[in-house]
Amino acid sequence: MLTIKEVENKTIAEQFLLKKGIEVSLTEDIVMTCMDRDECLGVAALTLKEEGKVYLDLVKMIEDDLSFAHGMAKSILNLADLRGIKQVYGKNPELSRLYQMLQFTEQDGEYVLSLEGYFTQEKH
Repeated sequence: MLTIKEVENKTIAEQFLLKKGIEVSLTEDIVMTCMDRDECLGVAALTLKEEGKVYLDLVKMIEDDLSFAHGMAKSILNLADLRGIKQVYGKNPELSRLYQMLQFTEQDGEYVLSLEGYFTQEKH
């Protein structure tokens, strides 16, 4: 059974990413994992940058499956919305197709998504 949830202990997420060749500290990030029992299948993270913006630049799945990544991204965006975050930004070129699927718009060299009404409108 798959479970997607926020994690406090980010060790599993960091180990998963390390296996995918990504060495990163998630200490200050909001992190969600997709787990199948004890196996991590995916990680998504929101990062607060110095300028006060929240970025979704990390969505990594065990398989390169865009629909699976889309589900992870929607889950973490919903968590952001529930926490009162009004806008999420992105600037990871590897996620450009995912940003488009999530209806981010390009502005000044980065992607921007307003969460205002995002989960209450039927078009999403």
